[in-house]
Amino acid sequence: MIALPNVSRVIIAISLVSLVIQIAASVYLIPKINQPLELGYILLALVFELLAFAVLAPFARNFYAREKAVLSYRQSFALLLASESFSRLVPFGDYFVQRFYFNRHRLPVGAPLRYITVLYSFGLLSLIALFLGFQLAVFALYPNKVSTGFAGKFIYIPLVITGIVFAIYLLRRSPRLTRRLQAFFKRYLGSKLDSPFTVIGLTRRPLLSNLALISPLLLTWLLEGGAYVSCLKAFGVTAPILLSLYAYTFVKMFRFIPIFPGGVGEIETTSALLFSSYGFAVAPIITGSILFRFVSYWFPLALGTLSARAILRRQ
Repeated sequence: MIALPNVSRVIIAISLVSLVIQIAASVYLIPKINQPLELGYILLALVFELLAFAVLAPFARNFYAREKAVLSYRQSFALLLASESFSRLVPFGDYFVQRFYFNRHRLPVGAPLRYITVLYSFGLLSLIALFLGFQLAVFALYPNKVSTGFAGKFIYIPLVITGIVFAIYLLRRSPRLTRRLQAFFKRYLGSKLDSPFTVIGLTRRPLLSNLALISPLLLTWLLEGGAYVSCLKAFGVTAPILLSLYAYTFVKMFRFIPIFPGGVGEIETTSALLFSSYGFAVAPIITGSILFRFVSYWFPLALGTLSARAILRRQ
């Protein structure tokens, strides 16, 4: 069995309660939207989500090959589905699943933590790059679209987050902060946290190596962003794609921090507030965000559960 923190049961319970609330909210809101549901956009969202996993699988396979853990593409894809779906229920659940898998196959047990270190570090770095790029583009192209009143003031929150990002960037060399991070990973994951730059050896050619590593992660974010845009369009939201991708990266900045399962309540609230600050109706945004949760949270979770069972059956 996979050893999990005790908090996992609470998080799973919260996820199930949120599922009931999302279904009830959808049943209540959908009749209030005078717009037929576009099933084609729902299928497109599912395709985008699967493509995001398909792009990430070779990234994981190539990384593990460098760690002397040879996996086929099929094994990498199955393991990725299982681990990524588990991470939606438990913070760092992807690490627990991959560590369990590597133990059963007698593969290098230190490789999963090194993979998670690189994935979270460069994944967050690429997400921040997209967030800042879309933020600057939206502010430049739609300077007069912000609505007046209380909702319009919400637009300052992304600017505050940008300031926090730069503050973290300046604090990254703090020895005290480094020691605390090491203590956190040692306590909860049982291993020392290595620098992602040290893990992949970027000291000699940082620019080219960074671009080579971040590119598949950037593509993964963009594909999932396409799923988010498709979910909104399924309910008739006519926002520009650039603005929708900006909202997606803003939402994902919250979800990327593994505190709540898949960002319970954060997707719907943040999406509604950001779009309402640009004058869009709230109901279609909330229903589109709930649909995106089903596509990006429950759909991979169902596939990952089947994948995990298949992996265990082959032992």
